Amino acid sequence: MLRRWSIALALVSVSVGVVACSHDADHYASTGSESDRTTGDEHARDPRTSHGRTGARADAAHADAARADAARVAAPPSATDQSESAEDLEITRQIRAAVVSDSSLSFGARNCTIITRGTIVTLRGTVTRAESLVIERHAHEAPGVTRVDNLLETSDAARVD
Repeated sequence: MLRRWSIALALVSVSVGVVACSHDADHYASTGSESDRTTGDEHARDPRTSHGRTGARADAAHADAARADAARVAAPPSATDQSESAEDLEITRQIRAAVVSDSSLSFGARNCTIITRGTIVTLRGTVTRAESLVIERHAHEAPGVTRVDNLLETSDAARVD
């Protein structure tokens, strides 16, 4: 039984090599003169090509990195993403103090989520349009803030006193 699996694995390995070789043959046939052609080794090492096993691994790694980037973009930060750096914690504290002490904001608006990572503030929660603007202004006024991502959802029914 083990021998059958070994033979099957060897056949698959040979098949992959044949596909790569046939591609190289097509590549060589389509190139210009003899001097323009590269050897199989040079072609395999050429970073502009993504053929063969090395290229497949590189393509897979690139695809994994792209998926990870998309996941970071698709999933906005949550409260658990708050940075633990002293600077980021101080920025969040100052914004929270300004928001909580603003009597024009509803209870729900005072409890919006404020996340600071690398001096970038993200605001989340459901508030009215006017409250969203006020909270964003408080975030921009905090010292050390480089950018504010206002992800507050606005709804006229959000006001809860």
